[in-house]
Amino acid sequence: TGFDLFTSGWRGLGCGMGVLLSVPKPRGIIKKISHNCGTRDKDAAWSNDGKKIAWLSDKSGEYEIYIQNADGTGEAVKMTSHKDGYRHTLRWSPDDKKIAFADQTLRCYILDVATRQITEVDQAKYENVDESLNKKGIYDFNWSPDSKYLAYSKMNEDMVYQINIYSLENKKVYPISDGLYYDFNPV
Repeated sequence: TGFDLFTSGWRGLGCGMGVLLSVPKPRGIIKKISHNCGTRDKDAAWSNDGKKIAWLSDKSGEYEIYIQNADGTGEAVKMTSHKDGYRHTLRWSPDDKKIAFADQTLRCYILDVATRQITEVDQAKYENVDESLNKKGIYDFNWSPDSKYLAYSKMNEDMVYQINIYSLENKKVYPISDGLYYDFNPV
């Protein structure tokens, strides 16, 4: 149901049927990172240094973020405790200190890995109704190389996607495109 490649391309992650696997390229030992019978593990993502893997699992009854050593050793650590909802799209910051994610309320958040504090970045007020839940609201966010900013698009009142940048230092959102044309997927 999902995959991610480590930046060097030497291993990939695959999610399916409650199992998260680390798969080598081109051959080698497949490592089972999780196996939670009766649950859905999804949206797995490598940390940039390759030492950790984050993913979402509903084994507690709600989708929560878990982190574990990339080699499969040690216990998975539950990083969040949500009451309800659907979370998706995990993206590590380049310094591996934070993880951005989104939810069904069209919001984008940042999780501080060390403190487990969650900061709300922004919420979209408008959405396309004919898209999957993983593509609604704010979902195309990307980190700046220095981990100080998060760029993303969200639909404005004219139903046009506009690029915004969130400053972690100022805790403010700055619209950077004019909102007249469809602007999306900032890098």
